[in-house]
Amino acid sequence: MGPIFVVSFLLVALVAALFYRWWHRRPIRGYLAENEYWVYVQELKLPPAEKMMDRMISANPHNRPGRPCIGAQEGMIFSDVRLHIAVALREKNPYAFRPDLFTDDVAPNAEQLDAIAAAKAIAKIRYASRSPLRNAFHLQFLPHLAHSLSDLMGGTAIYDRVSGSVWLADELGGELARNNNANRPALHVNVTWRPDGEGSGIVMTRGLRKRGMPEVETYPVPADQEVIATGLMIKLAHEALRTGDLPETQTMNDFDCEFIIELERAGPIRRARIKRKMTP
Repeated sequence: MGPIFVVSFLLVALVAALFYRWWHRRPIRGYLAENEYWVYVQELKLPPAEKMMDRMISANPHNRPGRPCIGAQEGMIFSDVRLHIAVALREKNPYAFRPDLFTDDVAPNAEQLDAIAAAKAIAKIRYASRSPLRNAFHLQFLPHLAHSLSDLMGGTAIYDRVSGSVWLADELGGELARNNNANRPALHVNVTWRPDGEGSGIVMTRGLRKRGMPEVETYPVPADQEVIATGLMIKLAHEALRTGDLPETQTMNDFDCEFIIELERAGPIRRARIKRKMTP
């Protein structure tokens, strides 16, 4: 085997490896993984990066023996260019503090509204990618980052803009204290029922965009089937967030019955049709 052949083989192998890497990291048309948290705070400046990292890693109060909240893989997100953290001051952005700007399916209670009103600034955390994400480490990282900023900046409330969840600062802290595994679907996805005033309604997800998937809405469902339809969509959303996959057809069991959920193939929001599987 001559040296020219060896050099040629190595060049071909290098080109193939570079192409493979580009192919799996290339932007996909229409793809967007979007995560955004608004941390309502009293302090007007972000703490130093070293202080944030220390609070999230070694000084994280939710660490367990042998089970740190943020490991090396999640910690890499600190240096990811897709992560953006900024502060918006109330005096310069008063409109951002108006609760009427929340969408209809976001309904903060009176205590949460008071906490938002007491804040002097918002620490905005955004992690977005137009290239397909190869893992879900950000689902563990971002809630811990939001709670860390809340601790360091005198937080009052935290708003997950993608899922539509609102917490008091202590409420999210309580969730993480109970279970420091922050990538569980219940912490990232909401499934809600929206009546249409005509005896039916739709069930819709919020939060699947965190892994680059479209949200899902059902076709109109009779109101007396709200519980069944909502339960099935919760199962669908949680499985999708766990796997990062949203199949066009799925079979699920609930209430001792088998159901088929069929999704439209394309669109920024997938429409779902729920059918009961008939047994022979």
